[in-house]
Amino acid sequence: MGQPLEESDHISQMVRAAELYYELGLTQEEVAAHMAVSRPTVSRLLRQAREQDIVRITVVNPRSRAKALEKALVERWGLHDAVVVPTTVRRGELLLQRLGEAGARYLERSLPPGVHLGIGLGRTVYQLVHSLDRISPAPKVVPLCGGTMFAESAYHVNEIARIAAQRLNGYCYYLHAPAEVSSRQVYEALVADSAVAEVISLWDRLDWALIGIGSAQHVESPEWQAYLQRTAQTGAQPVADLCYNLVDAEGGSVPPPPDVHLLAADIEQLRRAKCVVAVAGGQHKIDAIHAALRTGVIDVLLTDEPTAVHLIQSEET
Repeated sequence: MGQPLEESDHISQMVRAAELYYELGLTQEEVAAHMAVSRPTVSRLLRQAREQDIVRITVVNPRSRAKALEKALVERWGLHDAVVVPTTVRRGELLLQRLGEAGARYLERSLPPGVHLGIGLGRTVYQLVHSLDRISPAPKVVPLCGGTMFAESAYHVNEIARIAAQRLNGYCYYLHAPAEVSSRQVYEALVADSAVAEVISLWDRLDWALIGIGSAQHVESPEWQAYLQRTAQTGAQPVADLCYNLVDAEGGSVPPPPDVHLLAADIEQLRRAKCVVAVAGGQHKIDAIHAALRTGVIDVLLTDEPTAVHLIQSEET
């Protein structure tokens, strides 16, 4: 036998109220108007629909999986901390935005007051500093390398450092010199300049450093591509760069081309910093992030969820 008519009608009312409320997104008042009943009646129908398993509500915490990945990254790579952005986005401006926002929140809650904060290059670092709220840890912000001829002005390391100091209520040092110098004579003249020498001396006194991770395998700039090709002619196989420091797949340092003198904090200076925060993500950066992690320089990694999964699974197999 079928259900009694009165019971069948009541079930139909519960289903109708649930569809309007949960699937169409109407308010309880709007559902009541559609069904020509009172709002308390709609509230009762929705409660009964849940009790009778007509409606099943599942709360998914997007951070739960990210938290597990963060723990796995810390354990696998010996990091102090990790931040995994729960997203399936692998590339493009949206990924940069999400990584930058997550990095900004991390810096805001973690950066101690009054530290020497080194700032590196990169679009993700740029996005991070522009995502910072105006807070007052008052760091002394130090560019970690000189500028480049081919970088857009907005991505110049001095501009990134300036924005970071402005948002963090700090003081900014400027390095008015190129990162690459082809003449030994010019290089020696630059490092002898008092303003340049002051910034370089601070690389030995870094408390924190914020850096991006560049990929030597996916390069947009023709000038940087030419630089890497000259490096490869020495027999080296660079995979990543950390503030102009090239590293191979095993995390070993790759010297610059013989005719290039670098104005950049080196791997050992970064390693001596109390905390190096690296922010990078996307499928095209996976090999570079692997190489960077193998240097032992990175203390905190901020990356996206798919990249984190790959970093962990590839090391488990």
